[in-house]
Amino acid sequence: MMNVDVNGRRVAVYTGGKPFDPALPCIAFVHGALHDHSAWTLLARWFAHHGWCVLAVDLPGHVGSEGPALPSVEAAADWLLALMDAAGVLQAAVAGHSMGSLIALEAAARAPDRITRLVMIGAAYPMKVSEALLNTAREQPLKAIDMVNAFSISTHAAKPSYPGPGLWLHGSNRALMRRTLRAGGRIDGHNLFEHDFRVCDAYAGGMEAAARVRC
Repeated sequence: MMNVDVNGRRVAVYTGGKPFDPALPCIAFVHGALHDHSAWTLLARWFAHHGWCVLAVDLPGHVGSEGPALPSVEAAADWLLALMDAAGVLQAAVAGHSMGSLIALEAAARAPDRITRLVMIGAAYPMKVSEALLNTAREQPLKAIDMVNAFSISTHAAKPSYPGPGLWLHGSNRALMRRTLRAGGRIDGHNLFEHDFRVCDAYAGGMEAAARVRC
């Protein structure tokens, strides 16, 4: 891990187990709602050990990075570009998951000369969230965590020991989300799950952003 100062606040970045070298080709990984950099551990390590410099970020207010959590996809895209500046990175490939895929898309639209590749995983536009799930995230966030894991992960497709012996995809993702929820409360004093869901739900610029992507 390394810490980077972005707009006067500490940002935690996982570099994949290698010293960060901005002279190498760069890839940035942007996590989804109620996640952190650790969702990308295996991919980040692969790239770091195959000639890339890696920025697997904790978004502001998420576990290792100072808050407050950013209020919109657009603000997060600007923040990602500011992180690249702070790390001395001129150009990068960007991979985003779920909420992170919208942030990656918006960043590629705002700085088309700086984003060399765009990878969107678990992406949708519009990324609307049902009112029932928003209410559950606000009132019973632990129940909402269980709900989204049941909705998102196919029980039949998930191997019992994925991604390695002794691990369980459903259980490990629930544990990560619970940890991020607790950390968000300590950093910002509010419900980070509802916040992230509302950021996804409110994003309305996807088609315009897609039209500006050149990578």
